[in-house]
Amino acid sequence: MGTKIEMAARACQIGDIQTVRFLLNGHVSADELDQQGCGLLHWAAINDKVDIIELLLSHNSNIDLIGGNMRSTPLHWACYNSQLSAVVCLVKNGANPTLRNANGETALHVATKNANTTIITYLLVKFKNIVDLRDHSGCSALLCAASSGFGLFPIRTFIQFDAYLDFTDDETGDTALHVTMKRQNLVAAVDLIYARADETKKNKKGQTAFDLVDEKLVKHVKEHVEIRKIREKGTRCEKMKSRGFLMNVFTATITGILLFVGLVLFILTNFWVVVSLLAVSIPLTIFSFERNEWIISDIFLSLISFGWEWLNSDYYYSSQILVFFLVLPIPKKNLSELSKKAKSVISVSLVGFLNPSPIITALNVINVSTDSIITVRGFTNVFIERIFELSCFSV
Repeated sequence: MGTKIEMAARACQIGDIQTVRFLLNGHVSADELDQQGCGLLHWAAINDKVDIIELLLSHNSNIDLIGGNMRSTPLHWACYNSQLSAVVCLVKNGANPTLRNANGETALHVATKNANTTIITYLLVKFKNIVDLRDHSGCSALLCAASSGFGLFPIRTFIQFDAYLDFTDDETGDTALHVTMKRQNLVAAVDLIYARADETKKNKKGQTAFDLVDEKLVKHVKEHVEIRKIREKGTRCEKMKSRGFLMNVFTATITGILLFVGLVLFILTNFWVVVSLLAVSIPLTIFSFERNEWIISDIFLSLISFGWEWLNSDYYYSSQILVFFLVLPIPKKNLSELSKKAKSVISVSLVGFLNPSPIITALNVINVSTDSIITVRGFTNVFIERIFELSCFSV
């Protein structure tokens, strides 16, 4: 049988509040450390046991108790394991977000490395003064976000909270823009440049962020920065001439064609075909209007042709699944880096319940050279959690 502190630590981990309450009544101290150097509050925080956190605090536990190999606070631990409820409870009870662990990281750094945008936003709303705190390597939370995450968030969150964009890593001299360009996280790079990150700043090797990638990517980023400027600050005439506007027109045209085909098929078959076509066209339209800056120059939509066959009456009442795909040709040389760089793919998946069925979907892809393949992703479950998945862009 373990010691009483070990029993208390285990109870905090699994949420056994009765055991914790019993042991706190004269058997263990609320701030006592176990054999690993961790306090009860640490274990309750990392396991999101809010009721036990409140119980420990009612027994005068030190909310900023230092423990563990990394010399961290319970708030660090809650952020490390993305436990939002525990974070909120600790903050409301006075946890200090400026305290640092052995690496000089605040709780914000830890949350950023786990890419938990909700916790990051909560901490920044409550404590705006921590946004530019740096660790022992000179890295701000924004620089950590550029190094550990991929995509637009949480970098955009830091930009919205006026984080300083040009802090450098003490070892490499890289800024957040250097890191995003090096990792080819170009959506984030565009956001940084639009927010006026210094494009000319050099790292310790004398390289600017644009020196780290080929000219094609640099041109691509600059084009999208201009698109962003026109979209948000341009005149009406400039917006109408922009690629974003043209893409909206293109998307509306595609939607109209799909609806027309749906109407024809409705006349020839049944209502569910129309519903299926709407499920294809509406997400495509919404995505285009929300993210039009990314769709224009990178996507060559495939032609979709529909065929169908009638089954005998025994199958008339059976529910079938119809999956449509809009796919994008991807050069083979890019496949090895597909998952890392998010260069692929448009996959629009749809579930339709057809009576009668099935409908045969034929994909006719135009302009696909011999060194290209078609990457298709989709789901054939009746209950699909995601109607469509779309990558930001492909180069």
